[in-house]
Amino acid sequence: MPHDYLVTFSPLTVHVILPGILLIVIVQVTGPLYGWGKYDFVQETGLCGITTESPFGCSYAIYLVLCLILPPLVIIAINGILLLNRIYKKRRAVMTPKRNIAAGNSNFLDPDKEVPSLVIFILLLIVFSLPRSIFDIAVMCEGFKDLQSILIFPVYFIDSLLNILLPVICLAMHPRTGILFWHALQRRRGSTAADIEMSTLNV
Repeated sequence: MPHDYLVTFSPLTVHVILPGILLIVIVQVTGPLYGWGKYDFVQETGLCGITTESPFGCSYAIYLVLCLILPPLVIIAINGILLLNRIYKKRRAVMTPKRNIAAGNSNFLDPDKEVPSLVIFILLLIVFSLPRSIFDIAVMCEGFKDLQSILIFPVYFIDSLLNILLPVICLAMHPRTGILFWHALQRRRGSTAADIEMSTLNV
């Protein structure tokens, strides 16, 4: 929920995540709305993706890579390096308090590990998404049609690894996250049980 954002995330994280989500949504939705590229269920992969019969599929696949891979990689990598360098210099110069301004009211993220977490997450997103993006371009531009069945499994498997690795890395770098999520789940279960009991009493 929006009112829980500062409890779950920090301003630094939100300022990176929200523009990224807006970029992805605008880039992926605007083209097909005007007939440039088409998303559909792909029988070979069992997933929703750009169909080979979509109009201007080749140019649209290239456009997605240029907009979703290259700019975030360059901008975020540079900013991540600058932020890490700044934090390193501040630590050597003076001892900082345990929770800094960037961490806001977040109860989940360790402020000392937040910037490295963002850099790792985004770099992994780009690294694991790049093979599928290149594969989509090759298929749409009809360069590797014969190899499509051979490459589908490894390419989509690498892309799906991201969904497994990100939570693992987050829990490893922020051990309190798992504990706090568990406590929140227990509280939610307790409130749900109370609501059910009240509804049975017609209260």
